[in-house]
Amino acid sequence: MLNHFLKNKKNNFASIKIDKSLFSILLAFYTIYELISIITRFSIFKINHIKDPSLDLNLSFLFLHIIDWLVVLAFMYLIIKIIQLPWVANLKLIPLVTIHILFSLLMGVTIMLISCFIFYILDLLPAIPENSTFFLELLVRIVSVSDDNFLVYFAMLGVIYSYSYFKNMGEFKEQESSLKSQLVETKMSLLKSQLDPHFIFNTLNGISALIEIDPDKAQKNISNLSDLLREIIDSKRDNLIPLKKELYIHEKYTSLILTRFSEDLSIEKDVEDNLDEILVPNLIIQSLIENSIKHGFSYKHKTLLIKIVIRKTFNNMLTIIVSNNGKPLVNDFNTLLKKGSGLKNILDRLETIYGIGNFNFGIHNSSTSHEVVTKIVIPI
Repeated sequence: MLNHFLKNKKNNFASIKIDKSLFSILLAFYTIYELISIITRFSIFKINHIKDPSLDLNLSFLFLHIIDWLVVLAFMYLIIKIIQLPWVANLKLIPLVTIHILFSLLMGVTIMLISCFIFYILDLLPAIPENSTFFLELLVRIVSVSDDNFLVYFAMLGVIYSYSYFKNMGEFKEQESSLKSQLVETKMSLLKSQLDPHFIFNTLNGISALIEIDPDKAQKNISNLSDLLREIIDSKRDNLIPLKKELYIHEKYTSLILTRFSEDLSIEKDVEDNLDEILVPNLIIQSLIENSIKHGFSYKHKTLLIKIVIRKTFNNMLTIIVSNNGKPLVNDFNTLLKKGSGLKNILDRLETIYGIGNFNFGIHNSSTSHEVVTKIVIPI
């Protein structure tokens, strides 16, 4: 874990912050450690009937652990501040570990010096043996607890780094989720924005030709085009819209398409009742009709009938079928995906919205009729 932080210094070391949660964890951790230490020490001496002079002085015994508890927590607060310093955050592994080892020794010395100072004021210092000195006794005590202080220090340090690591990971996942969401929105906007510009140009040219021939029809087409573009712009941020709104857009689009192709194109619609509020991908029907018109007409197929059937299935899925009696397919679905962008855009949108494996999408020649059938099945 320490090595992971070193590889990502800027984002991890500098982001270690003291907050209530971290300090509460440190407080609980070391409080439990102290209680276990007190109980263990007391139990060992009682069970083995060993005399411990410090246990006879309940006040000094209590002070010893209170001082230890306060100093360690204050020291860890200081360590958190130190490891946030830029020059410390930029250290390599060996120098950093060396510094923490020195800090662990310093923590032990600090605890012992403060304890001796307070015991001296309270006149609770134990008697020094005749063959020793105060400083020698102090050194012996520091060395005797150095291993314990070392383990405590690095255990607390591990708590700090672990807390920071998981907190940073949580923030990273939130940022990642936000970025993914933004990416999906951007991708969907790009896919939905691919309304065939030729359709708009052809519609405007058709309106221009109608102005002198049939002004009323030209005015109606201008109104339909305006409504269509307004609906597309208003719903451009919505990946899913109610079927009722999708069918309204379809009506505006169809009216313009039928004007252009006159008697060469017919569009029939069969929608099951009570499906108005079911959410469907924005402009999905328009995309299917565009694809049918683009590939349905040919020199052998001068007229085209497009049928739209929308049903709710027994397993709570929505089926959208767009069929046409135009030019039969000569390639399979996978080949068609590689050859054109229309079907690929539809597939990309469905995968982005529902996820791979949660929908069905395909196009094939009907075995029972001379039709090309495009079928989409999506969850409700």
